[in-house]
Amino acid sequence: MTGAFVSFRHYLSYFRRELAICVVGTALSVALVLTIATLLDAAVISIRGQFDALGRNTLSIIPHLDNRHIQGGPPPKLTAGDMAAIESRIGGLSFVVPSLRVNSYRPVDLRWGVRRLATTILATEEDYRRILAMDMADGRFLSAVDAARHSRVAVVGSDVPPLLGMTAPVVGRDVEIAGQLFLIVGVMQPQSQLTQSGRNNFVLIPFDVGRSLIVAKGEPNIEIIAQVAQPGATDHVATQIAQLLRLRHEVATQAEDDFLIVKSEGLIGRYERFSQGLYTLFGSIIATCLLVAGFNVSGGITVIVLQRIPEIGIRKALGARDRDILVTLMGEVSVLLTAAALMGVLLGFVTAHVAGLVFPVLVLSFDPAVAAATAAAAVLTGLAGAAVPVRAAARLEPMSALKGTRDLMRRGPFRGGE
Repeated sequence: MTGAFVSFRHYLSYFRRELAICVVGTALSVALVLTIATLLDAAVISIRGQFDALGRNTLSIIPHLDNRHIQGGPPPKLTAGDMAAIESRIGGLSFVVPSLRVNSYRPVDLRWGVRRLATTILATEEDYRRILAMDMADGRFLSAVDAARHSRVAVVGSDVPPLLGMTAPVVGRDVEIAGQLFLIVGVMQPQSQLTQSGRNNFVLIPFDVGRSLIVAKGEPNIEIIAQVAQPGATDHVATQIAQLLRLRHEVATQAEDDFLIVKSEGLIGRYERFSQGLYTLFGSIIATCLLVAGFNVSGGITVIVLQRIPEIGIRKALGARDRDILVTLMGEVSVLLTAAALMGVLLGFVTAHVAGLVFPVLVLSFDPAVAAATAAAAVLTGLAGAAVPVRAAARLEPMSALKGTRDLMRRGPFRGGE
């Protein structure tokens, strides 16, 4: 073991470039794997948390543009009357909540003083918070009292105050929507923006107040979200809703529905398959990084071994066995790779911390077990890559090695003597 450390000092003196290639390559591979692992795990946990809060028994009912409407018929529409019919005639529902995107009917900006902000303005009710699966950062959510009084109040996403230049406290300030003043009563906690761009840039207002902002003939088009009380009854309730809406919309028997019912269970299933694909992709990235690191170590060690062939020849002429040469060289490589892997773990930790500052909505956790496993895999892969040139060098005949590096390179460095 002492010989290995003496040779390691020899490395530092004479093989700086080759050492730098091996160390940097291995350290960067470890750091890259750990950074991707940390970000991927945080993103999957964040998205999974949103789906878990939504549950597997939520139905989203949206208008569906079929061939009849494309060919000039009236556009499909879901109205507040449809929602009221679902509430009164369909049993087994925990809640039914509307969602009306005011921006779809007129260009509406959010104003605060001289500042203007393009944002999503959504008119809804108090149960919509259960759909968002988001907590309040400050203040409160929309309430039944707001709906009953037609109060002009607003709940804003976490990105809205900084985009408008607001400083705390935000709750209690007035903003202007479509020429009318709205009192901010709450600010939502931020959500992951890896799942949807601009997710935290929105304003929620009471449903009836939002309807009054729309200048259009007839009822505005809405999305209806319903939660089934018993998860096992989701398919049955969805069938009942479909039959009711077909009857209300006077859809012919053989005609296609002019609405879509999207089940959260199906979305969760697609997400689970997507996350499995992500993990498969991550496994491929790990394998590629480690393979590149192994080739990098193999190339660097080959260059070092070539320059040490005369030294190996002298040691073998003095009685060193193949096993002695092999243990010494592999010991040196082990020290080198361990140091590189530890540097990679440290670099990965720093990179993950920086990523946490870039994506503050993600809860990043640096897993020591993953770090240890990655470092061990990098060391083992590097040893496997170094084993080929080291084993070939250990099997050289003394006279063949003593002829010198140049002659051996001309003949093929690891052919041995004849």
